[in-house]
Amino acid sequence: MKPLLLVALTVLAFQAHAQDKYVCKRGDSERVVEVVYTNPGSQVPCEVHYTKSTGTEVLWDAKNEKGYCEAKAKAFAEKLTTLSMTCSGLDATATEQPTAAQVQQDTAAPLVETQTYSNSGT
Repeated sequence: MKPLLLVALTVLAFQAHAQDKYVCKRGDSERVVEVVYTNPGSQVPCEVHYTKSTGTEVLWDAKNEKGYCEAKAKAFAEKLTTLSMTCSGLDATATEQPTAAQVQQDTAAPLVETQTYSNSGT
């Protein structure tokens, strides 16, 4: 049970910091959308920072709602792609990590080979 808990916690920790920064470019223009955590190791409180050539501003923040900053940062980076920018980190479907529940489910259920029988009247 302890190894399973360790795997689940590792996955959660990785997810909390896996997609926290998007670098968006078009020509010579570069924009950075980044989730900044006030307390390292904790998803809240957090802020979404937006950096461009004129400086950095805080677009959103959350004090209690886990996942809020990450969702807002990703949505904003996706919006930038509609403005002809290319953003790194948005191809999450190819690199998406499994959730802790998926890891627990995958490790809890053993792989069982099943056979299919057909009843043909001979």
